[in-house]
Amino acid sequence: MKPFTLPITCGILLVAAAAQAQTIPAPASVTAAAVAAQTTILAKPLRDTPRLALPAAPEGFRWTIESTAPAGIIAPDGTITRPPAATTVAVSLRVQNLATPADAARVTLGVPVDPPYTPPAMSAGRVRELRDHYERQKLGLFVHYVPSLTIDTHGTRPSIDTLAADLDVTQFARDAADFGAEYVIFTVMHLKARPLYPSAVNQRWRDDRRAGSATGKAPDNRSYAATDLIDRLATALAAKGIDLHLYVHPVDGHDFTSEDRKLTGWDDCSNNHETWNTFQNELYDELGRRYGERIKGLWFDGMFIHTNHKKSPRHEAIQQDRLRATLLAYNPGLALVGNVSSERVKNPYPAWTGVDYRAWECARVTDKGLGFAKINPAVKEHDARTWPGTKEQVAMIVGGNWWASDKRAAAKQSPEDLFLYLVLQAAVSNSGGLAIAAGCFPGTAAANTNGNIWEGNFRETMLALNSHVSPIAESISNTRAGRAYVTPDHAWLDQTEWGVSTESADGKTIYLHVIKPPAGRTLTLGPAADGSQLGGPAMILPSGIAVEFKQEGSAYQITLPAGAGWSPLDTVIKVRRL
Repeated sequence: MKPFTLPITCGILLVAAAAQAQTIPAPASVTAAAVAAQTTILAKPLRDTPRLALPAAPEGFRWTIESTAPAGIIAPDGTITRPPAATTVAVSLRVQNLATPADAARVTLGVPVDPPYTPPAMSAGRVRELRDHYERQKLGLFVHYVPSLTIDTHGTRPSIDTLAADLDVTQFARDAADFGAEYVIFTVMHLKARPLYPSAVNQRWRDDRRAGSATGKAPDNRSYAATDLIDRLATALAAKGIDLHLYVHPVDGHDFTSEDRKLTGWDDCSNNHETWNTFQNELYDELGRRYGERIKGLWFDGMFIHTNHKKSPRHEAIQQDRLRATLLAYNPGLALVGNVSSERVKNPYPAWTGVDYRAWECARVTDKGLGFAKINPAVKEHDARTWPGTKEQVAMIVGGNWWASDKRAAAKQSPEDLFLYLVLQAAVSNSGGLAIAAGCFPGTAAANTNGNIWEGNFRETMLALNSHVSPIAESISNTRAGRAYVTPDHAWLDQTEWGVSTESADGKTIYLHVIKPPAGRTLTLGPAADGSQLGGPAMILPSGIAVEFKQEGSAYQITLPAGAGWSPLDTVIKVRRL
């Protein structure tokens, strides 16, 4: 018999077993059919899939179903009759070499089959309401909490199970509320895609199929946590009225071991990365079913690109429309946000159909790539008046890193600079405003050696930021970007004439943030850009002190009363839209 040759794509041989050679000889004890049988997996039927998809057969081979157990769930032709409850069906398959009838092999594989899928009862109006809610949020807290990256306050890297079990979610939620966060972005999986919850999908695709599976299931190697941290965190945050968004990375295959890459098809570019996409859709279907409407958004890293650690050309790895359908199947109102990485001033590659919003990651303000220097070459690290704003969300590292790496790390920015930039983002962004990033430690504050769950002075910095925000919160939180006085995308505060504006959710109130006050007590405004007519009563926040507000032709004049002065940080004038 001729040797069985497997295809080479992406420059890497696609063999799901341990063999690395380009061809596999077929000794009497290991036939081509046996190789195919040993290296396959059955894709789980997702939601309303009517038929079990048989594995892709090598050219010249054919799969057939010989039997199933329990009977009556999957018919011999693959048609699925939904059971009343979730179950795993044992499917006995036969792979036949059409050219050599004697060359055949059998394998029995388990495939999960869910109860009938019932779409969530969410109207289009409710979906729009949820999206509007996200678009009015201005301050988020972004936390990477990642096995093999996050350290504890002793400097060690806890196991995935310790991380999942030991985060003090009560303290975390209390701190997030004290920081003034409207939402939290939290890593559900990153670096080898190991979810912080028990994942039957990862177990089935990865752990159970590894050579030496006992070692593969040990806590240090297991591809999921033994307990569900996300469930506990969602409950704690909901009690504080804070939304939970989950960080995900659907192209994390480049971090996998060589064995896991083969098992999940990361290096198999055939049929538009079909194997990898099948795996990813199962994984995200599991996440969606598990949390439903308890999570409010997903934040995507990786730009859907396959790079294989830059050993192969960039190309699209994710079938975006297919993944999007999976993401929205259990919660159509999810805010789907994609990180544009360093592509600040152009559309990201590939074209995005899988997300609705975009985000900038900012590792350091003065960087040209993951910073602001491409937009404002004169940007200054510690002068927020030079930081450009954007309609996208900005995810900015303020702690020592994305994840906890040094308990002594000082906050990168001052509360005052963060406040000024938050005001600018509130005036421009329709995608979550500013998400401030820092790592947190496992364990309670009392048990940690720094008496805290955050690095350095991050907690103090955030409390000081909120001391500036909370008195005027109505002019920042749950607001719309200014339409009467528009701040251009990619502008910074030093470019404005007097400052920026925001608006209440219903559009009836306009907040004028006077960042660059006039020399005297009177500020002159031009006509509203959208043709709105403004009127009194006008007042200063938060004191409620009345200011004189009058129209002079098409312009407006605001005059502070005697004894009142302009704030060196931000004077907020509240006026009405008539």
